[in-house]
Amino acid sequence: MSALKTFVETLRRTEWLSAEDLVRYQRKPLEKLLRHAYETVPFHRDRLAVLFRGDGSIDWERWGEVPFLTRSEIQGREDDLLSGNIPKNHGELDTAISSGSTGQPIIIKKTALTHSAYYAVRARYHDWHKIDRNLKYASIRHAGAADAQYPEGQHNDVWAVYGSYMGLDCSGPEALLNVNTPVNRQAEWLVREQPDYLHTFPTNAAALADVFATKPPAGPQLQLKTILTLSETVSDDTRRRCRETFGAEIVDNYNSVECGYFAIQCPAQTHYHVQSEVVLLEILDENDRPCGPGEMGRVVATPFYNYAMPLIRYETDDRAIVGGTCSCKRSSQVLARIVGRSRNMFRFPDNSLVVPELTGGPISKYLHPRRWQVAQTGPLELEVRLVPGDGKAEMDYDGMTDFIRKLLRTDLTVTYKLLDEMPLTQGGKHEVYICELPELS
Repeated sequence: MSALKTFVETLRRTEWLSAEDLVRYQRKPLEKLLRHAYETVPFHRDRLAVLFRGDGSIDWERWGEVPFLTRSEIQGREDDLLSGNIPKNHGELDTAISSGSTGQPIIIKKTALTHSAYYAVRARYHDWHKIDRNLKYASIRHAGAADAQYPEGQHNDVWAVYGSYMGLDCSGPEALLNVNTPVNRQAEWLVREQPDYLHTFPTNAAALADVFATKPPAGPQLQLKTILTLSETVSDDTRRRCRETFGAEIVDNYNSVECGYFAIQCPAQTHYHVQSEVVLLEILDENDRPCGPGEMGRVVATPFYNYAMPLIRYETDDRAIVGGTCSCKRSSQVLARIVGRSRNMFRFPDNSLVVPELTGGPISKYLHPRRWQVAQTGPLELEVRLVPGDGKAEMDYDGMTDFIRKLLRTDLTVTYKLLDEMPLTQGGKHEVYICELPELS
């Protein structure tokens, strides 16, 4: 794992490169990956041929002609994307399976070098946000159906496992609890564990904030320094609720099982810096042109360090909004916001694509739920799904419906459905917004 230490040292050198120098830096690992994929992965040979001139050099002006790689093209054809000559010095091969929250789980092959790149960016993430690797870390996330169950959860000696390969002092223990635990029990477990840091999904953090704000469990006060979130979009409302309840800021990152880290939250702002040293991230509009600041587009990724199963111009099915320059002076590309998957956006008959932002405030005001979800079930139909709260406050369906219509559009039909528990995705996530319309052909 000496590669990890090399990655970390490289990231420290490249962090303050100018934008022009960062592009020049990117071209080197990208060119190596493209040549490897062209020569050793038959699936990519015809797709990448457009890039190579007669003398073997790469024509970067034709990058936009390389076809996109979709999730459906990978699913069931993973062997076709596997390199026939994985470099031996990249280490052992292993397998990862995406959560399949889109209904399309895929199998990804990776090497030790792939993991080294991942952990190097993770170390940067923790360094940027001054996360002390010697303090206690509680993680509430997906852990397998029978693992890390309440009341005890699971305990590990060290949470920053990468530190030992970097010669770092990393003695902080980890407490792990399965996110399938009811939120009031999660709260009670946290009070018993008394961690310094909490690592969980944003929607779960918001639900915990509601519990601690209304009916905190008995015991000593929770003293969180930072909340680290994963996998979901973080709303301003969730940041505010956690700040008010726990006195702790949320720090977020953007990654995927398939590609590793895309971006991490700036240490000075709530927007994100693309990790340009390990991935080429394109934010493209509907005409496949790069989006400018303030524009929302789909996320297309090319991670540099998976030579086992190169993913070139991989369409993640996510959306992001491009940001401008950052006051922190880092020149890496800024994402103002990670919108999430297209399945979390509403699509109306006039072809408008809307990012719903109801926020927890109005939901709590009108409905007082423990958990909630808004689903688009038809072209102009929404269903609000609720796990009722413990209080006896009456739900104001008419008030909620009026609010939704004023926010989104006046011709919506809104219905309500009460549930005992809100189902999670296979990856343990709770999706606040979900579009259940058929995918466009």
